[in-house]
Amino acid sequence: MVLKAKRNIQLANVRTSIVIETAIWDAVGEILLRENLDLNGFCQMVDKRRRGFNLTLAIRVVCLLYTSDAADE
Repeated sequence: MVLKAKRNIQLANVRTSIVIETAIWDAVGEILLRENLDLNGFCQMVDKRRRGFNLTLAIRVVCLLYTSDAADE
């Protein structure tokens, strides 16, 4: 069973919620710490670059790419 969690964010002055796997939220938390970002800022950055993809999918991809790059260092 995959555990999911909900987080409330604000995009373009609109409050919304994202439900995503807890492991992804853990990865997002690591990115926020390493890059000195807050959750809203991170989601806004992903939202601007997602090219039509669903926001939760885009967040998953960013986490995958980020952790893959970090593993290569």
